[in-house]
Amino acid sequence: MLTPAYKLTIGNKVIDTTDEPKASTVVDLKVVLDLDTPADVFTFELGNVGSFRPARDDETKIELGYADNGGFTQVMKGTVETSEPNLTTTRVAGFSGADALLRTFVEQTYESKTAGAIVRDLADKAGLQVGTAEAGITFPAYVVDGRRSVYLHM
Repeated sequence: MLTPAYKLTIGNKVIDTTDEPKASTVVDLKVVLDLDTPADVFTFELGNVGSFRPARDDETKIELGYADNGGFTQVMKGTVETSEPNLTTTRVAGFSGADALLRTFVEQTYESKTAGAIVRDLADKAGLQVGTAEAGITFPAYVVDGRRSVYLHM
């Protein structure tokens, strides 16, 4: 029988349930990946055991799989938005990198630039790195107005 497991990396702390699936401070883990919503969301609750407390802007990577075959699949990478401690648990919520694109607004005019070059520059302004961006067409001019987010321009 397959035993569900996860690997949660928050900053430099790794919570891994591969060896001992029941030995974890995580009491709830939820990942929402949605095609209709630009930014994917994660929430989890940690039991208040030890001194580890996630903080805002901590890099987070969530991998899901099974303890029996040792394989994990990365389902989300993002940053912590809120960390709310209470008496027995700490609720942590965050978003994927698309959140940075949605919150970034710039005024910029590009002349004789390819679509890929514009996307790379806008992502850089949002503090993100682009894995792959095809050059695409060359725009004689493209104006990014500050009324719409970088995400919408992309």
